[in-house]
Amino acid sequence: MAEWKSRDHLAEFWVAGKLVDAGWNVYFPHHDKGFDLMATFTDGAQMQIRPIQVKGKYPREGTKNRRQYGHRVSLSAIHDRMVLAIPYFVDPDDPTPRHVAWMPREKIVKEGASKWRCEPAKLKDRVPIPRQEFAKYFDQDGLELLRTS
Repeated sequence: MAEWKSRDHLAEFWVAGKLVDAGWNVYFPHHDKGFDLMATFTDGAQMQIRPIQVKGKYPREGTKNRRQYGHRVSLSAIHDRMVLAIPYFVDPDDPTPRHVAWMPREKIVKEGASKWRCEPAKLKDRVPIPRQEFAKYFDQDGLELLRTS
């Protein structure tokens, strides 16, 4: 197995590519001060605008099984229409995530003064698995929900 390297930009571009494939327009800020990208989708006369924060998950060697797996982080910006996109990677040699969770703002829980929690998966033998109550937010189903919610 290759040495682990941060792949933050890979995760952002992967998410952007999935959005574009689904018909969204994607915009990258000149200065990343909270949101990694902005996405718009026009369906007739109605336009959806979504700020997107991307947080890739990369289990390292020795990562233990977990009943809840996602992020507990400080977020520098919060918005009612935001999406926390979590690409779940498995193998550091494979640039393709196993899943992408497209989590709406209401599923991001405040935890303390500046911490936020969103853990829509579980981890078994270093493989992320959508938790049953969050499965509809994963992969293509979750991407479709962005347009309708």
